[in-house]
Amino acid sequence: MLIIFKNKGILTPVYLFASIIGTAILYGELIRYIKETSECDYNLKILLGFGFLIAGLWTYLTREDFVKRDGVKIKVDIENSLFFISMKTWAYIFMGVGILFLLLALISFIFGIKIL
Repeated sequence: MLIIFKNKGILTPVYLFASIIGTAILYGELIRYIKETSECDYNLKILLGFGFLIAGLWTYLTREDFVKRDGVKIKVDIENSLFFISMKTWAYIFMGVGILFLLLALISFIFGIKIL
């Protein structure tokens, strides 16, 4: 598989993977601590929603490069992209997908409809 990236763009899937795995571990620990065994359809959607939101925020906050000169941070104009899509756009995509998953979980919870 060919992955086309420039500079820090390769970190975009790493942020997504780490966010989803971290959210899954946190969710598992919370369930074990609460000792609640509820198998609901919307649990996976909530997990993915928060994972994508965290990945989007993380990608957005680390999209730019800075160099420190004389104690002052200076922004460097370097293109960071994955598959010719900038990290800023990936951040918006991740946040949009995260919001979509959370809305689907909310609809599943309120109306009892199985979506995805």
